[in-house]
Amino acid sequence: MPICTIPGCGRIAVAGGLCPMHYMRQRRHGDPNVEFPPGRPPQPKPANPELDALRRANAALRNQVATLTRERDAAQAASPQPGKSDDNSIKLIVARNIVLERENAALKDKLAKVEASPDE
Repeated sequence: MPICTIPGCGRIAVAGGLCPMHYMRQRRHGDPNVEFPPGRPPQPKPANPELDALRRANAALRNQVATLTRERDAAQAASPQPGKSDDNSIKLIVARNIVLERENAALKDKLAKVEASPDE
């Protein structure tokens, strides 16, 4: 059985005189001797931290609206007279939903302004 041609490796060669690890390094990076630090590669930082924060807030609000919509629909389905919204809990859920939708619209406007502004 042939041995990997990389000095100090000693594994069995499978293709081109290289072991599987060095062969894949050669294919992916063009160099079988490339070394990487252990762990995950560093993630790129957001181009605009304010924009990233607004996007996270927007996603959180959308999740809250979806939850409230499900609660409202469940409360309406469980009411003794379907279609009537005289139940106080349904009114409260609808009111909270309206407030969250307004906050979401304000965040969308803010997002649009930040995205439209030139990078500094």
